[in-house]
Amino acid sequence: MLTGLLLLLSLVVCTATTRMPDVERLISEGKAQEALAVLESVSTRSAQWHLLASRVFDQLGHPARAASEAENAIDFDPGNEANHLQLGQVLLTNNNPAAAREIFDEALERFPDSDLLRLGLGLALNRLQFHEEAEPEFRKLLARRPNLGIALDGLVEACIQLVRYDQVAEAASEFLKASPADYRGYYYSAVAGERTGLPPLAVENLLRKAIDRNAAFAPAHALLGKVLLQQDRPEEAALTLEGALRLRPDYVVGHIHLARAYQRLGRTEDSERHSRLVRELDEDRRRPGPALRRREPAR
Repeated sequence: MLTGLLLLLSLVVCTATTRMPDVERLISEGKAQEALAVLESVSTRSAQWHLLASRVFDQLGHPARAASEAENAIDFDPGNEANHLQLGQVLLTNNNPAAAREIFDEALERFPDSDLLRLGLGLALNRLQFHEEAEPEFRKLLARRPNLGIALDGLVEACIQLVRYDQVAEAASEFLKASPADYRGYYYSAVAGERTGLPPLAVENLLRKAIDRNAAFAPAHALLGKVLLQQDRPEEAALTLEGALRLRPDYVVGHIHLARAYQRLGRTEDSERHSRLVRELDEDRRRPGPALRRREPAR
């Protein structure tokens, strides 16, 4: 989900940095080292320069420097929304959702109509497991932009954690009206239906529609594998789940269901191997990296 925020953010930053097209182009092409060389040849350190430097260091895997440059950009020009967005996303993607929440909250006081800042706030609240607070933020976004898929992702995450599958179904239905070509409406309708007693065949049909619209979305394949198991179709389930894991090898849910499918097929060793992978991946997930800290405010 955070990838979606980064893509949206890049659009804002791009429109704000047209005076340095070479640097912007190199960043968009993933050539951060070359972009840095161009930046270092520029003698004037403006807000724009610091914003681009933040994006470059973020791409190079130096989050502390990326955050510092974003803070510098805000110091130079607090009236540029892109500077706040950049700092917030760097903090959010580097294990400090609490600090990211502060950035988005503060920036929304200055830019109350910013959909991107509200999106960042909702994502930070979900990461903090403040799902009751996150839910209305995503609803506000969808009221303004009913086809914003990443907002639906965030709302569904909050509703699932709050065990509100009826609201997941409602949100998916409304999204389908606004964006029938998007896979999310079908997928989330299937998620809700599978948990609320919709017949497995109906859930399967929804998932196949989702996959038709986005064949690279591993969770849809994984849920389809689970539903095929429910219909006593373990061979098809195993093939579907294997495909899900080729798309996303670290998807824990896929390994869980594939272990069960192999167990049903009598492939005990394969089932045990995937069960071990579930434990290993879960242990990795429980060991987050160090949180990136904000710069201490000047006294």
